[in-house]
Amino acid sequence: MLVPAPRRVAALLIGLEGAVLVGAGVADALSALRGARVGYAVPGAVLFVAFGLGLVAAAWGLLRRRRWARAPAVVAQLLALPVGFSLTQSGRTPVGVAVLVVAGLALGLVLSPAVGRELGG
Repeated sequence: MLVPAPRRVAALLIGLEGAVLVGAGVADALSALRGARVGYAVPGAVLFVAFGLGLVAAAWGLLRRRRWARAPAVVAQLLALPVGFSLTQSGRTPVGVAVLVVAGLALGLVLSPAVGRELGG
């Protein structure tokens, strides 16, 4: 059985995070089109889509063994950890735990020596 490389698993997790954020941005944009929370929805949509696309780009970079992809991947996971903690404290425990698990796993994989060797770092 072929075991996936840590770099590919990290890229998958980070790409998934990016896709979720793009989806959240699209949902906010649709909410703005319906007239709900326009003042919040438009800036939130832009922020979520931009950040999500950045994560998708970082995932693509990891898959292509680009050294630059490691830094945004690490920063994104470090930002996701307090978000996950905040979600668990605000009554959204399942979502918060999911964010914490994915961010912690992705961070550990991206910072692993195996990924560092593959990226030439």
